[in-house]
Amino acid sequence: MTPRKKVVGQLIDLVRLNGLEHKRPAELSGGQRQRVALARAVAVRPRVLLLDEPLAALDAKLKETLRDELADLLRQLSITAIHVTHDQHEALAIADRLAVMHAGNIMQVGRGEDLYRRPEHPFVAEFLGRVNRLERDEQARQNGIIQLGDLAMPCPAALKNSARLLVRPEDIELGAVADGWATAEVAHRSFLGERIQLRLNLAHQPPLMAEVSNQCAFRTGDRIGLRIHPDRLLNSEGAV
Repeated sequence: MTPRKKVVGQLIDLVRLNGLEHKRPAELSGGQRQRVALARAVAVRPRVLLLDEPLAALDAKLKETLRDELADLLRQLSITAIHVTHDQHEALAIADRLAVMHAGNIMQVGRGEDLYRRPEHPFVAEFLGRVNRLERDEQARQNGIIQLGDLAMPCPAALKNSARLLVRPEDIELGAVADGWATAEVAHRSFLGERIQLRLNLAHQPPLMAEVSNQCAFRTGDRIGLRIHPDRLLNSEGAV
């Protein structure tokens, strides 16, 4: 076997195209063509590989499969890749180190988990996943509280001057109405397969979106308890 054929065989194994070596491009699926393109790109073992929206044209399920395969391939070959994407889930799943850009400026660089949990700019918080906005009027700021319906929740000292805070849907805890919990009404319920999304109405705040387990029994019209751990609050006005 010639060195060239050996390399081609290795790449076919890596991108999982065994048995398709003699197929023409028109006979391949979209995902298979994308694998061929990746194999061609890494064949010369580049020191740095630039990927510009490589999975953009694929459907959601295929994109998820190829996303994981791409990450594994690059690590197996020890190739540094600069991966440009507008898909937040794709970026979080693939990147060892993530840079969020806005209007040509880098807003924050770091591990995806750190950027998600400790954003240094409101754009980063809102770009990487969904967020709810919690409004605070002048009186609430003076009293050091966050008004959640009938509950006056103490505001963390580091955020006491903020007129608006952010909280992610999965960080809203729901339960039965009880002391120490705000009271909210379920305005809308969406079953999304692996999770349930609830839109909640409560006094003194815009509607909040909560994401909970798909076993959640709350229905539209239910009055429920709501609380938020102070550690889960994000600043909307600058570095946290």
